[in-house]
Amino acid sequence: MNLLLESKKIKREATSLLNKSDLLNYLQSYGQLSLRGSYFLDLMIDGDIDLLLINKRVTKKLALKILKGLIEKNFFRGYLFYDFTKRRSSGLPLGYYIGLKTHFKKRKWKIDLWLCSKIISKRESFINSLNKKLTNDDRKNILAIKKEVKRRNLDIKSYIIYQAYIKGITSFSAFWRFWQDKNKSFKI
Repeated sequence: MNLLLESKKIKREATSLLNKSDLLNYLQSYGQLSLRGSYFLDLMIDGDIDLLLINKRVTKKLALKILKGLIEKNFFRGYLFYDFTKRRSSGLPLGYYIGLKTHFKKRKWKIDLWLCSKIISKRESFINSLNKKLTNDDRKNILAIKKEVKRRNLDIKSYIIYQAYIKGITSFSAFWRFWQDKNKSFKI
């Protein structure tokens, strides 16, 4: 199947999931909400949606209130919660994470919701800039790399692929060399 058409199909399913779950309407009252990641960039290869909720007064109490409301809505099958306000992992935002899991239209879905007090400016600037530059050919190349990473079951974040692509790495074989150089001790 054409990777661009497949990506658009998955994005339509994602939009349908967001509409059916009423997730965006529910979250909008809690702050400034934006769809990010592969949904925003039109680079979807699987059921993964990234949301960013900015609220200058975000607290653990508010994050737990949002999570409780989501559980009570009973649309999703699984829920995760992490507090990254005191200690964050490399590359992750400073804030609260709510993970939502479900099955929808014969696909497993994972929604990553980040609740933060401010926008992660460097990463968000990069993603916004990338989105403005991408052509359909760029999207095809990135989707091909992402598809191969997924096929090989490699735990490599899409953000790394996007950064490599901007540096001129436009095929999986070139990406793989880049990844191995970056992670000398990494082996399949």
